[in-house]
Amino acid sequence: MSQKQNNDFLYSVQIPNFLSSEKCDELLKDIMESEQDVIGCVGDEKGQNAVIPEIRKTNEWYLCEQEENQFRPTKPNKDWKPLQEKIFSMAKLINMKSFKFDIQECDNELKLIKYKNTNFYTWHTDMNSGSSSLRKLTAIVQLTDPSEYEGGELQFALQDHDMNWYEVPKEKGSITFFPTFLSHRVKPVISGTRYVLQEFFIGNHFK
Repeated sequence: MSQKQNNDFLYSVQIPNFLSSEKCDELLKDIMESEQDVIGCVGDEKGQNAVIPEIRKTNEWYLCEQEENQFRPTKPNKDWKPLQEKIFSMAKLINMKSFKFDIQECDNELKLIKYKNTNFYTWHTDMNSGSSSLRKLTAIVQLTDPSEYEGGELQFALQDHDMNWYEVPKEKGSITFFPTFLSHRVKPVISGTRYVLQEFFIGNHFK
């Protein structure tokens, strides 16, 4: 039996100028003034959440309802659906061209993430058992100019010919998509502050 293969697959796709510099600044100010921040948590192998600073040190502002998670505010104060839909529209286009995964909707995990001095996130993937097994794609929108912070590189567990980890270019306003099964990390911020938006896109589990 012949097998279908994807000749257009890429480990990551970055689109520059997804948001203007002015829109990035506007969103950042609006979210931080409107919503409540929480400490970033991680999921274990059973799908439970916990704050483990040895693995992840961040602050987060959730922009969708989070009624079932004790670590997050139940509802946002403002309606961020238009922002989510804008990101989802780009996700569908990129998925159709490069990834070709079964994606049906957003995971409603849209959030602002803050990495201040010494903050980081160790090697991890964005999918697991249970509900997170539905996650197919991750989207990261860079809201901060690279001149405003040092460190904080988003790296994938892929190496070039010089054995260096692949790093996502730091471009303000860009959006980057990658499969949720791809191991990645955010290196410690040395100075300044890095802000990003993140959302996942879901469909039936890989099979």
